[in-house]
Amino acid sequence: MITGFNVAGRENMSSQWYAGPGGGSPEWENVEAFWDYATKPRDPQQSGVHGEIVETIFGLDIGGIVQTRSGRFDNTDERYSHNLLLVEKSTLLLAQNTPDCFVYYSDLADVDNRFFNPRYLIE
Repeated sequence: MITGFNVAGRENMSSQWYAGPGGGSPEWENVEAFWDYATKPRDPQQSGVHGEIVETIFGLDIGGIVQTRSGRFDNTDERYSHNLLLVEKSTLLLAQNTPDCFVYYSDLADVDNRFFNPRYLIE
């Protein structure tokens, strides 16, 4: 469980990772920018979301992120375009918001995936 997040109060957003009534930062709204922001090496005391890249879905914790892109091609130019959250580890149940529903990892056919666990956000 991630603790300390207060999205309504925006208390744990940073100057680079934020949302608001008119939208949000590229890191908030774009799958590729979010990956780059959350997984880039940084000083442990630097503010922002810190993430740990894992190789497979089995390395994800509850709340871990699966990013997908169409096709299963090693040399594809297709960009990652969708985030899903792991909500149940035993069945690999994922939550998504486009459309608002749950899907099982086994339902993700013909897509490339990458994975990371959010670890902490320092103000």
